[in-house]
Formats: sequence, C-alpha cells, structure tokens
Amino acid sequence: IWSGMAHATGKLSAPLFWVICALVFAGALALALFCPASRKWGVGLCLCAAFAGIGFGLFGPALSREEAGRLPEGEYLLTGRVSDRQEGSLILDGAAADGLPIGRVQLFTEETAEIGTEVEAEVSLSPVPLMEDGGVNTYSVRTGVDYFAVSETVVKTGQSGDLLTSARAAIMRVFEENMHEDIWPLADALVLGNKTYVEEARMDNYRAAGIVHIFAISGLHVGFLTAAVFWVFDRLKLPYVVRLPVTALLLLGYAALCNFSPSVIRASLMACLLLLSKCLFQKYDLLNSLSTAWLLILLFQPLFLFDAGFLMSFSTILGIGLLSGGLQRALRFLPGFLRSGVAVSVSAQIGITPVMLIYFRSLPLWSVFANLLAIPLVTVCYLTLMIALLLTLILPWLGFLLAAPQVLFEVIDFVAMLFASLPGWGILLLPMGGGALIYYAAAVSASDKLFLRRSARALLCGFLCFAFAGCYLFAYTPAQVGQDLYLLAADSPLFVAESEGKRVLIDLSTGENDYEDLDFLLRKFRIARLDGVVAPREGNSFLMLARALDGLAPERFFLAPSMAEENTAQRD
Repeated sequence: IWSGMAHATGKLSAPLFWVICALVFAGALALALFCPASRKWGVGLCLCAAFAGIGFGLFGPALSREEAGRLPEGEYLLTGRVSDRQEGSLILDGAAADGLPIGRVQLFTEETAEIGTEVEAEVSLSPVPLMEDGGVNTYSVRTGVDYFAVSETVVKTGQSGDLLTSARAAIMRVFEENMHEDIWPLADALVLGNKTYVEEARMDNYRAAGIVHIFAISGLHVGFLTAAVFWVFDRLKLPYVVRLPVTALLLLGYAALCNFSPSVIRASLMACLLLLSKCLFQKYDLLNSLSTAWLLILLFQPLFLFDAGFLMSFSTILGIGLLSGGLQRALRFLPGFLRSGVAVSVSAQIGITPVMLIYFRSLPLWSVFANLLAIPLVTVCYLTLMIALLLTLILPWLGFLLAAPQVLFEVIDFVAMLFASLPGWGILLLPMGGGALIYYAAAVSASDKLFLRRSARALLCGFLCFAFAGCYLFAYTPAQVGQDLYLLAADSPLFVAESEGKRVLIDLSTGENDYEDLDFLLRKFRIARLDGVVAPREGNSFLMLARALDGLAPERFFLAPSMAEENTAQRD
C-alpha cells in the first residue's frame, strides 16, 4: 500500500514500483500455495494488501497517463477514420490534429459518413476531462474518446479500414438490408452491444421492465460461442490443451468486435478460467473465477472501477454465485425450469440493487417476471440470429433467414413494452452509500458459502439486516440542526424550516442542482405542502427548483442573495 501510494503521488519510479509489486505478489502467491491450512486467513490478508498496493499504484499513473500530453482547447485541422456512427456524431479512430496524433475523437456534425471513411474537417477541439464533478468520467474510460470536436462540414478524403472496422460494418450492413428499420438496431445491440441506434424511448421500456441487460454482451453470448466451438472440437476429438488457446483467441476477437466492454471481458475471462480448470483437472468455482476476472481487469484498467457497466456486470454474477443455489433449494415446490429461472432472476436482482440505486435511483418491480419471459426468448433469438448472420455473411442470398429472429425481436419488444406500461413499474429509492457494504455482507452471510451453522448464519444475517436498515434510514432521516430547522438528507443541501404553522424549503446549493431526489425526499417525510421556498440566484437553480416543486404549488418564492462560498457570512 505504501509503495502504491508513493507511486500514485509520483514519488517512486515506475520500474521500481513494478519490481516491488512483483516481489509482493510472488511472495503472497508462494505463501498461498505452501502455507499450512491454519494460516490461510493471514495469507488472504497478505493477498488483499498486495492487490490494494497494486491498485493504489496503478490509479495515479492511469490518471496521469490519460491526462498527459493532451492538446489545449482550440481550432485545429482534424483528420481520422470513421469507426462508428452515433446520432449527430461520428467516432474517429487514428485521429490527428494539425498532424499530431491524438487518438480517438467524437466529432459532432450534422453530416454522415460510412464506417471506414477517411474524413477531414476544420474543428473546434476540446479534451475530454477524465475527472468530472468530483469523480471519474467513465464515458471517456469506457469508449476511449479523448477529445470532442465540433464542425459543420466534413470532407470525405477516401475509404480505408482495419479488419475489426470492416467486420462491424459488414454485420451492420447485413442487418440493415435484411431486417425492418425498427428491428435491426436491436439485432446490432444484441450481437455487438452497440445501442447507439436504438431509440431512447425503446431503451426506456427495457430499463423499466428490468431486461435492458440483454444488450450487455456477457455470459449468454460468450456461452453460445464457447459451446459452438466445443461442438466442433468434440467432432475433431481435440484435447483441452488445444481447445483452450483456440477458444481464448476466438473470444478475444469477439471482445474486440464489441469494443472490449467490461461485461464481455468479464465473461470471456471466466470462460477461459473454466477451460483452464478442465485442463488442470481442478474443480471450477464461480466466485473464485469472478474474483480473478475482477482483479485482472482492474490490473490493466483501474478506472473501470467507476464504470456502471463494470459494476453491474460483476454485482449481478456475485448475487447469482452467492444466493441462487440456496434459493433453488428453497423453491423446491416449483417445477425445475421455473425454479431455476426465478432463483437466478431474484439473486441477480439482489446483487445488482446497490449499483442500480447509484445510477438509476429506482428498482423495477416486475423484473423477475419480465426476465422469466424474456430470457428464453432472447436465448432462442440470439442462437437463430447468429446462425442466420453467419450464413448470410457467407451467402448473401440467405438473408431471408433473418426473418425468424425478427419475429422474436418483435415479441421481446412487446414484452418490454407490456411490463414497462404496468402501474407502479418501479420503486424510487436513494443510494445506499456506505450501507452497501453491510448489504453485501448480509448477502454473504445468507449464502451457503460461509462455513457456519445454519443458526449462526441466520443470527448473523438478521443482525446485518437490522444494521443495514438502521444505516440506510439514518442516512435519509431529516436531522434537526437548529430550532425548527431540519436537514432533509445527510448529503443534501436542502433544509425545511417550520415556524408558526408555516413550512419553508431552503436550498443552500452553491451551484446548479438537478433536484432528482427532491420529490422522493418530500414524499418520504410526508411534506405535501410548502408555504414558501428560499432558492439561490445562481445559474438555472431557481428555474430547476421551481420545476421540481410544480406539484406542491408553493405560495411564495424568495430569491436569496448570492450564496457563493466566499460569502460565508451571508451564507451563515
């Protein structure tokens, strides 16, 4: 940890840091392999410390490496190759500004260009900040976009493309030419994870129904590819020693097609670990495999730790690994296929809940039932889609085969729309904060992975559940901070003052606030009427607050003087 922190602050050279990391890791690994069983806990702590040191050490260089050498904001002549299209923008790979290579650029323009087209434009260029609003800008980390550029006109100078770009363009062209214009974006999203062309209203339906995860390239997709490759290998009677590297290369190619999204990297690594366990004649353990994939991914890209897709992918599998077995035993009265589906859906929802609350502030109520219908349909749809796609790429006149998955997409779309339209589709909840740690500890204690007696596990789980409930409620309980003055939430600048039967909301924001939690907080504390509102003058805060309180119709608005940080006396 010391070496990692020192390296993160630039006080330790990179080669020396890696030497220390290698020695610590090798020592911890040797202890894990050769120490007696009675000392496994100590070795586990050593391994945690080793990886914590590596993590601390990589985080600083990752930030400095991403930020180093960036061009200042200004006007430049931009050149590059179109590698992807989005609504109102083009993604350029191999971009150069005034002849200087700058990596990947998102060019906002009204003009369009085919994938693989070389373009040139006079642009207004600005670097994408890696740190934003006090956190990591995960859009830049996930997409690799280093700069934003704006231009009204784009000159097409030629056509080129690497193997991956040409493959993506060919797949998209097959879908566009052989499927309905409303359906082919769903096919592209299911095969390549590219949700750019899916309408936002349609994506909202999938989110509300709790089945948007079908477009995250993960276990379903990787499992199908691995099974198809193994079917061929079984016919050829190849040993596992040969199967592992060939399968790993194929999965690497598919991950590259999907732009190395966190979910496909996780699924590919876990599939390779499964094959490795068979080669070494070892028992495969889901949680060990998940932990190894987590460590390997963060070793090469520490900033993924702040990416929503990365956290959702791992938390889902964590919930399944911890709880699905116990839930299946508890649901013995259900038929086999239904028991498995319900157990997996419920355990996945339990695992992903803390992450969902951070990024979406709501939980879909009907997701378990929607997944029971959607997952079998998606499985059949993906199998038929991949077979039809491969045949059509080889023999274009077989494009009519894509009619079968198109019908299945229409049924899946109907399921998403049906569950999204049901009343009370989601519960509005606030993030758990530090309570998420207690939440996951309770999930571990409720699983069969903890070697305690059932009574001890039940007692521990009950205690942790009560601790979590207390922590969660305390964080969002109005705290009395003065006479008749209450703070709505621990991390909120909003207060409610009551005096002589009057109730006033006071906003002490020093900048713009989106007020996304305000309606929830007011309803939670049964505040159905406001006599007045004290709002800041800065920016659009007043207008946004007025819009958020439209349903309460407060009698008066008071615009407070400037509440900037330097005016501490006025603020007090």
